[in-house]
Order: sequence, then structure tokens, then C-alpha cells
Amino acid sequence: MYIGLKIENDSCSTISYFKTTGFHSEGGIRLATRCVDALTENQLSSQSLGMTLPVLRRTKMPAILCSLAPPPIIVQSTAEISIALSDAIVSWIADPAAD
Repeated sequence: MYIGLKIENDSCSTISYFKTTGFHSEGGIRLATRCVDALTENQLSSQSLGMTLPVLRRTKMPAILCSLAPPPIIVQSTAEISIALSDAIVSWIADPAAD
């Protein structure tokens, strides 16, 4: 899998997976959904979004890009975010087909 992380100056975190007209990455959407759920459980606002970003389009493995925001909250919540994303990844690896 590929997981990209970056901090954005937005008001909400976005977890992106590859999606284009008529196709989406099944593994990417399931991983993104688990990451959004894990962040939301930790009171960190986030949403998943299908996109055609080059980093998502050019990978053959499931890929997500975590655009985390707002910066002050992300910096203060680094430990919680890393645990939430780690738990989501472990859960996805254990059963990638589960919703």
C-alpha cells in the first residue's frame, strides 16, 4: 500500500483515493474509509474523496493521500493521529475486503 501524508491549510482533513469516471480503487476506498472512521472516532474531522491525483493514479497498489488539517490541531494531535491511522491500517491489512 501507499500512504501519503501532508498538512494543509484547510479546515478539514481529506483522505483521497483514486477514482475516475467508471472506475475506483476498491482497496484505496476501503483503506480511506477506515482511516476517516478512525480519525472521526478521535474527534478529528475528516472525509474521503475520490480523485485522479498523479500519486494515486500511478500506483498499482492501494493508495491514499492523507491531507491533514488544520495545522494547529494536527500538530497538537500528532500522537492521536498516528495511533488512529496505525489502527486503521492494521485493521485493513487484517481484512481488506471488510466494509
